[in-house]
Amino acid sequence: MHFSIPDTQELNEGNGSTFIGYNIHINGLFHCTVRYKQLHNLNEQLKKEFGNEAIPPFPPKKLLPLTASQLEERRVLLEKYIQTNVYTMNNYHIPIRVSTFDGTGHVLTKVVKYMSLPVEYMQYFSLYLIKKDNSGDIIVLRKLLDFESPYISHKSMRDANKIVIRKSYWDTNYDFELMTDPVSLNLLYVQTVTEIEKGWIAANEEVKSQLATLQSSLAKREYIELARKLKYYGFIHFMPCYCDYPKPQSRVSIAIGGQELSMKFLGPGPGLEGCFKVTRMRCWRITATHNKEEVAANSRSVNSGLELSFEYLMQKDQLQWITITSDQAILMSVCLQSLVDELLMKKNGIKKKMSPVVKGNWSYMKRDGSSQLIYVDDKHEENKEDLSEPRSQESFSIKKLQEKFSSVSFKSGREFIENHAFEGIGDDDL
Repeated sequence: MHFSIPDTQELNEGNGSTFIGYNIHINGLFHCTVRYKQLHNLNEQLKKEFGNEAIPPFPPKKLLPLTASQLEERRVLLEKYIQTNVYTMNNYHIPIRVSTFDGTGHVLTKVVKYMSLPVEYMQYFSLYLIKKDNSGDIIVLRKLLDFESPYISHKSMRDANKIVIRKSYWDTNYDFELMTDPVSLNLLYVQTVTEIEKGWIAANEEVKSQLATLQSSLAKREYIELARKLKYYGFIHFMPCYCDYPKPQSRVSIAIGGQELSMKFLGPGPGLEGCFKVTRMRCWRITATHNKEEVAANSRSVNSGLELSFEYLMQKDQLQWITITSDQAILMSVCLQSLVDELLMKKNGIKKKMSPVVKGNWSYMKRDGSSQLIYVDDKHEENKEDLSEPRSQESFSIKKLQEKFSSVSFKSGREFIENHAFEGIGDDDL
């Protein structure tokens, strides 16, 4: 369910005084009007039951009457308060209670427990930030990493609409293992139905009719088995962007999966498609376009500040750099890296492993400069204490964090990410 507070209204108490009512909508339809003190009372009860850290921040009380701008600010904050959710790809709401400092692994564990998904299958799923554009199309913003807080990441990204759970592997043979369990089967089914409906998975009218018949009879396994035969099954799709191949400023649609980067050329004429095998990418890099005016001078349509460039073996002894200009360049790079990692694991006979849940001691720096130590134990609970004195261990600094991110994300233009799967390229790849 989607909760919202689109507007407010001034109501009369009956004794001559007035109060502000907040109109709550569920799934776009009006549900009820409540007062601030009602929601505040609910918040106090939730804190008493589950503890302060398990409840999202609540807008504070004000001593004086609210101005128009303060009223609007409170409406927005109250709306955010009631929108802390995790969803499946078909918009099914999974209600879980998380604290501000719960890491991605902890949140995913709670989601898995709520759905009764066998813990050994948790490794095949991840949490993703998504948004919907004006046309209703789903855009995957990025995969949430183990060390970050989904709650903070969701709140800090204005574009992010929801956190969803979806499969996080490329080898579709893992499907067979997951389809033996009813819960993981349902997760695969829900995601597949959504991607068919959104057009991410290509299907002609005849196949769509067959899928509709299977869907109406709830033949989930048969539905997935048919969808697995279709083009772009198991791919992640990206927003339209620009590429310098086959000619500069070519508008393209990118999808990654099936051991390849697929490129569909948009524009007048027949829809041409091409694919770049990940095993033929010698390396790739991400560069930040700092001078956006220079980019705009080249094309009014190109306004992204990121570029993904990869060196591709076009034919034997002929390597060529291909550059994609897209705001999703980092996500593309992450997808390519995870695809390569999975290829190498399979080549070495290593089964997909579950990511370890983050635990230990972490420090959180407050706005006033003081630090807070967070203990994360095996039960995923957190206790905190103030640290007024500096610790003897190496301290955290923004500079060090920037240095770390610069080594994995943004490159100078001369550095690149080596593709170790390229070393095993054979005649079949040529």
